[in-house]
Amino acid sequence: MMEEMYYFGVLIRLERMKQKRDQREVSYGICVPSYLCKIEKCKVCPDEELVSKLLKKLGITYYNEPEMLDECNNLLQQYWQCLKYATEKEEIYNSLKKKKNYLMYSKLAIEFRLIEAMEEEGDYQDLEPFFEIMNDRQQGIYCLLQGLESPLEERIPLLEKAYDKLKESFVLIRIMECYLELGEYGKIQHMETKCINQALEEGCVYSLISCYFFIGTAYACLNLEEMMISYYNRSIQLAKNTIWEHIITFIYYNMGAVFLCLKQYEEGIGYLKKAKQFYELKIDGCNKELEQDQTNYLERDFYINQKLALAYIRKGEKEKSRCYIECMKTYVNQKEREIDNKECMEQIILEEVCMELREDYREEYESLLLMEQLLDRLKKDMHFGYVYFYKDVLLDIYCSQRKYKKALEFEREISGKIKKLVF
Repeated sequence: MMEEMYYFGVLIRLERMKQKRDQREVSYGICVPSYLCKIEKCKVCPDEELVSKLLKKLGITYYNEPEMLDECNNLLQQYWQCLKYATEKEEIYNSLKKKKNYLMYSKLAIEFRLIEAMEEEGDYQDLEPFFEIMNDRQQGIYCLLQGLESPLEERIPLLEKAYDKLKESFVLIRIMECYLELGEYGKIQHMETKCINQALEEGCVYSLISCYFFIGTAYACLNLEEMMISYYNRSIQLAKNTIWEHIITFIYYNMGAVFLCLKQYEEGIGYLKKAKQFYELKIDGCNKELEQDQTNYLERDFYINQKLALAYIRKGEKEKSRCYIECMKTYVNQKEREIDNKECMEQIILEEVCMELREDYREEYESLLLMEQLLDRLKKDMHFGYVYFYKDVLLDIYCSQRKYKKALEFEREISGKIKKLVF
């Protein structure tokens, strides 16, 4: 019963804040405001009579029927398992939502509020006063939510705190993803053993797929072909015929982009076409993952078309590039309508592809301005791999226009960055 008395403090505070009533009003005629403050902070264990009066004052009922608690707790455990193993959790969450009125006024309130926040349908921040009475999983999820909402440069320490509490591989995958966005590829590689061992201990196939994917992508961003292929092949073999098969599209795309940078155009085109075919097959099959994240997949299709267009242009088969350029234009027009005709980065990327169609683009001052504009945007909004992709194009333009000092500075900037990233 003493444990439940602490939960009353959680319920009373959350309901009082929801009703926008102060402590003086709620405690009037029952206890002094300072004692209510201690109850809400779970620093005292009030007697049942006092709690009953406070609940009545707020007009709420505390639910504690054993059978219903067991049923709800079972659903909560299923949800956390789905989160851990990256399996479909929508049905379970919908079942929980049907019991929301019960859950919000039971000892399972904190757990349900955290799940609502994970589903982006609730705010977890008003749970901060109760952090100390949360169990390890609840504290871990709270830190995870903090990390996911924080600016990129502040995210990793919070995710590491989440991992310390949860000790689960899906959190390590989130950390790897952050390192990729920050361009800290060496740190991804250094996490390999820890992440693989954790995923194997859990039997979590999704974490294994993702771990190999992120390590392969780190090598891809530096055009380290052999290491990239080694890790990507592992990810592909694990992902085949699973609910995460869509990740193969991203792998083929990244491999195609690397071979394009290495001027191995036939191999690059082969992988990019595989990516496009795989993508279109999943769209036709109404893959649930694609339905839920369609915007990201349409954006990915834009970049597949971009790489295919560039591959054919650089291969000297410009006519074959035009159908892909038209697909890019369709996407850009749609996106600019959505953002009130403001110039999006994809518009600049499209202009760069069209630039390479011109025979003498290297000597044109407009090309120099365009490339510097594009590189500035990429440095600001994307990780280093995107900048590295255009390295040779900008260097060619600098040298063709005798901007040797700028070429040297840019070369040093890129080389310095790579030295920091080499494993």
